[in-house]
This record gives sequence, C-alpha cells and structure tokens, in this order.
Amino acid sequence: MWLIDVRNYNMIEVVDPERHRYVVLSHRWGREEVTFGDMADPSRARCKAGFRKIEMTCRKARENGIPYAWVDTCCIDKSSSAALSEAINSMFQWYQYSTLCIAHLFDLKSDSSVLDEDEEDVGKGQTKAKVVEDMSECEWFTRGWTLQELVAPEIVEFYDRSWQFRDTKAVLRRKIAEITGIDEEVLKDSGLLPEVSIARRMSWAANRVTQRIEDVAYSLLGIFDVNMPLIYGEGHKAFQRLQDEIARTCNDLSLFAWTAHVDGRDGVRRAQEYRGIFARSPAEFGNCHNIEACRDQIAPLKEFSLSNNGCLRIETYLAPAPNKDYILALDCTNGAEDERHRQQRLGICLMKTDAGYVRCKFSEIYMTFDKNFWNGRPVPVYVRRELTPAQSYKLRTRLQSAIVLHFHIPPNARCHQVTARPRSHWDSLHKTFLTNNHNDFTACVSFYLRPRYWRFVVVCGLIDPHSEDPQVVGDPEERGAMLPFATILTDQHPTEKRNIEVIDGIMANSNPDRDERGLPRLRDLVLGWHTDRHGRLDPAHMLVQNHVASDSDYGEIQFCLAVRRDYKDGIPVFNLGIFIEELNRIQGHDSDAGSNSTDPGFDRGAGFEPRPQPPRAATPVPEPSPFEPRAQEPGRGYADQPPLRPAYTARARPFVPVNPNGSPYGTPTYGPTSPLGYGHVPGLYPTHPPPGPNAGPYSPNIMPSPFGPFMPYAPSPAYGPGYNYGDAYRRE
Repeated sequence: MWLIDVRNYNMIEVVDPERHRYVVLSHRWGREEVTFGDMADPSRARCKAGFRKIEMTCRKARENGIPYAWVDTCCIDKSSSAALSEAINSMFQWYQYSTLCIAHLFDLKSDSSVLDEDEEDVGKGQTKAKVVEDMSECEWFTRGWTLQELVAPEIVEFYDRSWQFRDTKAVLRRKIAEITGIDEEVLKDSGLLPEVSIARRMSWAANRVTQRIEDVAYSLLGIFDVNMPLIYGEGHKAFQRLQDEIARTCNDLSLFAWTAHVDGRDGVRRAQEYRGIFARSPAEFGNCHNIEACRDQIAPLKEFSLSNNGCLRIETYLAPAPNKDYILALDCTNGAEDERHRQQRLGICLMKTDAGYVRCKFSEIYMTFDKNFWNGRPVPVYVRRELTPAQSYKLRTRLQSAIVLHFHIPPNARCHQVTARPRSHWDSLHKTFLTNNHNDFTACVSFYLRPRYWRFVVVCGLIDPHSEDPQVVGDPEERGAMLPFATILTDQHPTEKRNIEVIDGIMANSNPDRDERGLPRLRDLVLGWHTDRHGRLDPAHMLVQNHVASDSDYGEIQFCLAVRRDYKDGIPVFNLGIFIEELNRIQGHDSDAGSNSTDPGFDRGAGFEPRPQPPRAATPVPEPSPFEPRAQEPGRGYADQPPLRPAYTARARPFVPVNPNGSPYGTPTYGPTSPLGYGHVPGLYPTHPPPGPNAGPYSPNIMPSPFGPFMPYAPSPAYGPGYNYGDAYRRE
C-alpha cells in the first residue's frame, strides 16, 4: 500500500496499513486525475485539475494531525495488474483501517443546492434537513464504489464543492439509512455486516452504477468479504463469479431471492422462460431490502457447493407446488407476520430437467406462513447456475414429448418401491420422464402393488413414426411428432415373469442415472416382442392390449395402458395411464389390507421384501367366467366361505357385451370400427364430437376409460387424486 506524506507529497510504501494513521478520500472521479506515475514529478502533478483534491485532502489531514493520506487515483499503480488486483481486493480493509474518511461531493453547492461541476457557488446556509435532501441527489450516493467507502470507515466527514465541512456520518446516520437503504446499525459498526442477509446487502447496490460492467461485482468484494481475481473484459460473468465466491464462503440461501422482470424484446423472440439460480445484476435484488433470516430456524442451515458441470449442489428438501413445480425453501422471511405471529417464509420455483433443476417463474417469490411446508428428508438437488436465453429456448424444445405417468389403482391399493430408469430423466414427484424429444428414448419403471405384493414393470419410450427398423405402421400421427410406445408386465403371469427376470438382468448391470447400454438393449428386446415376422410394429396395438392375471390368494386383477397427447404450459406431452383393477375379491378376506397396524413390514424403510408366491395348482375342470354373475349356492355365501379360486386365464379382451352398444373391449374403441365413433364409450363421452378421418390413436381428448362406466378409480393414497368414471384424465 502506498501512502502520501501530507507534508511534502512524497509516496511511502507501507506493509501493514493498520499500524499507520492516514486519511482516505472518497470522491467521484473527474477529468485530469493524477496518476501513480504523475506523483514521481510533483511539478507535473500540480498542473492537473485533479491535484486540488489531493492537496485539500492533505490539508485536512494536517489540520487533524494525521501524517498520511491515501487517494485511489494516485496511490494505486494501475500499470501493474498484480498491484491493481491487490488494491481492489484490499480496498474495503484500507477504508476500514483509516483514521478519517473525507467524502467530497463535487455537485453539492455551499448553499446545499445541486449544480454542475463547472458552476460557481452562489450562497450558503440552509437547514440540516435541506442539506440531507440535497445530498441525496448527489452522484456520490449512486456510484458503486462509494458503497463500501460509506460503510467501511468508522468516521466519515462530508464536504461540499467548496470543501466546506457539512456534517458527519454519525450525525446524519438515520437520514443516510433512509437514502441508501443501508441498516443504521451497519453504518455505525461495519463489523455487523455478516449479520445482514446476502439479499439485503445486494439490495444496497441495486440502484448503483459503475463505469465498467465488471466493477459492479468488484466494488462489492468487501461488502461480502470475498476475494477473486480481476478479469476486465469478462462483462457480466464477473457478477456470476462473485456469487460463486459468496456461495463458497457462506450458506445463506437468500442469495437466490432475486426476481427479474419478464418481457419479450420487440415481440420477435419469446421472453426467456427459464433461468439459472444466480442473478445477473444487483438490480434484481431491488425488492430484497426487508429480507432476513428466519428467527425460529431450528433445522441446520443448508450446505451447498459448486460442481464442475455448471450446477450448484444443495442438500435440501423440495416441496411440491400446486402447479406441478418444486419450491425451494430459502430459510428467510420478508418480515411480514400473520395474526398468529408466524413469519412469512420465502421460496423460489424450480423445474426439473435432465441436466439439473432450473428456475421458473423467476418474476415472483413463493410465500407461505406454514413453517412445516418444507418438512421432509433432505436430498441432493443440482440447480443450474446460469442459463442463457438460447439455452432456455433449447430447453423448452427438450421438454417436449415428456411421458407423464398416471396411476389408476383400486381405492384400497397402494404403489410401493417405485424405481425408475434412467433416474436423471425421472421426476419422481410428478411421475414424469423427461425424454428430450429423442426418438430413441427408453425408460423403465417398476413398482409393487399393495396389499397383494404384485410387481409391475412398465417399459415406455418414443419412436420415430418414419422408422424402418422396425417399420412403424398404423394410423398416421396427426402432428407428425414422436410416437409413444409402452408395455406393462407383472410377475403373476408365468411368461411375463420370465421376461421381467430378463429385464432385471439387463438393468442390474447398467448405470441407474445415465444408462447408455442397458436401456438400448431393453428397447430392442421389448420392441422385438411386439414386432411381427415382417418387421412391422404398431405402437397403438401395444397399448390397447388388456391383461388379466390371478394369484394364489384368490385374487384376480386386470390391467392395461392408455395414452393421450396433452399440453403442459403449451408444451406437448404424453399422458400414460396405468389402469389396474381387482376383478375378484373375497369379502372380508382383506378388510384390513393397507393398514399399517396389521402390516408394519410393508411401510417404507421397514425392510419390506415382496412375499414369494407358491406355485399355481393345476385346475382339472374349466372355471366359470369371473366376469359373469355367479349364483349363490345354499350354505356357500360370499361372506362366510370364499368361492373356488379361478385358474389363470389369459384374456386379450375379457369383457362380455352386456348392452346393444357393446363394451370398450367387446367392440374396438381405439379405431374407427366402433359403432359410436372413434374412441367413444357409451355414457362416458357424450359431449365429445367424433374426430376427423385422420385422427390417430394419440389424438387429444380421445381416451375412454378402458374398463367401462362401472369401474371407478378412486383417489390413491400414494399418488393423490384418481381419475373417476367419465374422463380418464380429468382430475376430480
């Protein structure tokens, strides 16, 4: 550090500035400033207009008995990048160690009115309130570098254009706090800075400007007590690097409490819909002046770190949002309280992608008074740090053709141990596979159905409608996009059980996150099952097949798949319905099924293992159809004695028509041969007009309930509201 000897203007280099008494000058740079090289020749330095500020600073130092002075224009060797980097990284401490800081307001006249730099003084004397009011209009309060020059020094004296003393920071502290938004306690003691939230400190710089873009970040190094190398020319990346350093040194999640205005420029390009978790400038923290840490925070603070793939890793709990987004708790409040004195907690909306979470709806902050909203088991969350407009637009296209799973199961049933591959593309909360709209996407999901302990495996994916290997046939897709395929298997079917064992063998030797070998093998295997000898594949035919299976506990279940194209936030997706229904149930036999008290080993984390099934006994005589009414025999009621166990029968279409119009599987419902039109089921879709002649099996709103009007699907304990009666994809 170089200091000026106030007696002879000689430059003196010191190693430990804390051991020396010196005055620092805080000012707005003007024309003809004196540089470090000019101070080697005092006669040349005196010829510049900026020398007067140096001269007056030294005079004030001598009047106060202080031997040295420091002025940033001439005490930093800007020709040396190392010296410049050291000065900028140490500047906050240099101001903090100073004996006195002189703030020169060049645009404050002696009569407290604002004038241009070249105007003359016209008068003096006004009230202190008027002085403060006029001081607030000075440029000194709008510059980026003067923020730390106001906060760091203990003593700050304000001088007007004519170098007349106006007042001190201690006297004007309350008014300055109103002007700048800086906490009054921090103006009194800069050592309290770490107690202020990151977002609140950022808000102090929201309306401040610098001459160079990079200085927006460099001027805040001392405010956040971080250090970083200087790279002039990197532009807005400097502010992102600043946030990187802040994230490395503290775990204050209010760093992510920024908001940004969304607008499309000139109406030509779409407004950016997704952002990273970092802000792009302090201006986006303009609404954070009231944010503080939650005072009733009991859980340990979140820990997060930076990864080498452009993501921020946070160990936290994500809460589900009503609009199918995720809410990340920021562990901070805006100071608002309800009538029960509960703090209003803040969070931000995130959306999952295959490359990590991104921030959506970044123009708003989620608020709630319920402190239990974010209770749960912490999980690692990877959030993208930055997302450019081009990357945001590309991400939107990659979200197309997502496969959303909808589970329709009996009211007393529950899905357990749901596992999905690839995990990086699986959104467990919304039961969605992110396909990236790739024509070779393949996924697999496995789950157990409680209380029967049946295992189901669903293999799904996308296929190019113009594919030749295999050759895709069937009705043309009306939108010309990717086609979905899906199949479902259960371990209660002898043949399907062997197929599941083959699938398990493939998945056991594959990467659960990004499988580049196992899933392609699984895709070829499954598509091969449904490809005819001529190499032709009909994806729609895979979906309309109905399956029936039974177990040794007198239970028979039918299950099938159905798909419908839909739109989420304007993005086309595929809704894949998984329909499972009990056909034959013993009254009173499973009355306590699903109860935790009678089946404690089934709960998550209790070490549940599927119950092994005994071999099926051969049935010597044909069984009656379980779908037709059965006469009640004397002394053999349903309640006291179970009926004979039906043997396993494979039925492609088990329904027997009971009305002149036919049933969904008595008469084809997925093609134009249905007597009531394409996809129509009596009593289910009375308001749906028949589609056009080119409608395909994936057309919007053409998806009847596959089990007819007498098979309701009540809300499921595991997956929320079910889909009941009429519209198979309309939430109750």
